Amino acid sequence: MGRGRSSIIFIIVFAMLSSLYPAKDITLSESHAFDLLYGEFRVRITALHDIDSFTIFYSIPQIYGDQIPILIRIRNDTSLPLKRYFIVSQENMEPNKLLCFKVGKMEAFEERILHFDFWVLAINRSFNLPDYIKIPSDNELPENTKLWLSSTKAIQANNNLILWKAKQLMPPDENLITLANNIVNYTSQHRTRGFIRIILTLLSPNRFSGWAKYMDAASTLLLGGSCTGRANLGAALFRANGVPARVLLVLLTWPWMNASGLWYDMHYICEYYCPGYGWIPAETSLGLTPVRMKNNIVIRIVYPEDENEAGNKWDKYGGCEQWFWTDTEKVRIWWKNIAAGARSEMKKELITNEDPNYIMDITLRAYEFYIAYTGMELTEEDRIHYEEAIEYQEKAIKEFLKSNLKEYVENMEAALEEYEKI
Repeated sequence: MGRGRSSIIFIIVFAMLSSLYPAKDITLSESHAFDLLYGEFRVRITALHDIDSFTIFYSIPQIYGDQIPILIRIRNDTSLPLKRYFIVSQENMEPNKLLCFKVGKMEAFEERILHFDFWVLAINRSFNLPDYIKIPSDNELPENTKLWLSSTKAIQANNNLILWKAKQLMPPDENLITLANNIVNYTSQHRTRGFIRIILTLLSPNRFSGWAKYMDAASTLLLGGSCTGRANLGAALFRANGVPARVLLVLLTWPWMNASGLWYDMHYICEYYCPGYGWIPAETSLGLTPVRMKNNIVIRIVYPEDENEAGNKWDKYGGCEQWFWTDTEKVRIWWKNIAAGARSEMKKELITNEDPNYIMDITLRAYEFYIAYTGMELTEEDRIHYEEAIEYQEKAIKEFLKSNLKEYVENMEAALEEYEKI
């Protein structure tokens, strides 16, 4: 969660190289660019004590904005004693979805691997934001955005120092576009004070969490921080100026990430609400806004409950909002070396004049069936239809990789036919 040696590697790479369905005002160019995104998690599960059974919860790619997941697969090198796995919506946190693993018996100090990957279809849209949008008053905001105006343990929007900095960044004409650029420029240049980081990590009573304890917004304002702290700080600065903002947990698909083959923890960005245009992504580490969604796979939208669970200072998770957890403290999920953690890339881009709405819709419908039937007890006949549907989805992915968009659609239609027979 933005901690450990993986975090240090991730920060070094950055230094070196450095909602829901789209709002109607976001338009496509004449030619539509579709992007096939790929991501995976490979982690180690260690039993700290003998345990008969437990559950692991993992946030997975969301049906969000310009992104529709296609398929999730458990890789063959998974050695965890899985009883079953299934996908659920997280109550009152839409559109977040969790992949739930029911795990069998493990003995103390036993270590097993959990490895799964996923494919996501995205449209490469452009945001046609004007040069000026006045920061909205409270009564101009939709009610469902006001949730992300609150001050929480990880995002302390009412902290006096944050209020002071937020006022400094507010443009005289109260232009939301200028404010957004001021915030991401500030957070991207607000670097970690290395010697302070080392001292605080050494003084931490729990070295396992290390620097993660200081990734809340207020600590980041004082000490600097990695992508986690910058996203928290960016969201706090927006909120302190009356603009709803929330953190997104994402996997990076920038071209330089593809070439690096880097395994890392998780990447944090934020997004702010713009009247008439919806949620606009802001890269608080690279100083960019808006950011096209093909550059990230959205894993989780952070809610205030997540921010309060993360806590700050000496609490367990510091300012790191979680994307995985278990129902027991008898096991530990972690990665120990370069070949574990998370990684992702953009595999293929296709330019087409085909109707983008139908292509996204058929992908969405097939995925919704996949979610519904994964982990369900099916009859032998229905199990055959389920497995054949997945085969068609896998064929669709292969055809996309070969630049055959027509065959992609045909295979997704065939997958739908199989699912509808269940």
